[in-house]
Amino acid sequence: MWEANVCPYCGKDYRQPAPGMMPMAPAKPKSAIPIIAGVFSMITGALGLLAAVMLLLLTDYINTLIGGYGLGIDVSGIVMVLALIGILFSALVLISGIFAAQRSHFGFAIIGAIIGMILVGPFTYWYIGIVLSLVAIILLAVSHKEFS
Repeated sequence: MWEANVCPYCGKDYRQPAPGMMPMAPAKPKSAIPIIAGVFSMITGALGLLAAVMLLLLTDYINTLIGGYGLGIDVSGIVMVLALIGILFSALVLISGIFAAQRSHFGFAIIGAIIGMILVGPFTYWYIGIVLSLVAIILLAVSHKEFS
């Protein structure tokens, strides 16, 4: 058992482990790397959501634009499905960024960053999502030991 020997003035802990017990190891300090990776994934997810919602809102315009070229094709259904898939994957990337920032579910965090690079990245403006997701993947790989 531990003895309760703590200085009432400075708070220094003088407790010693009982004979036969292992001393407690000091906790390792955690870096900010998973938090940065999570923020990058969350930004990618948010940009992907914004782009997919804009695509969903512009479905009729895109259909009119393509029909204006004399093709006579109704692509509104295809555009709507692509936008909904973009919303789904962007939400997944956003959630994986939250897990990365919390240092939990490493597998989900890394898969979300990969999805952000492959599927959400082209939805985002100037491919910012691809770059952010790639950096997030690298940061997650470097800090994988910090995850529970």
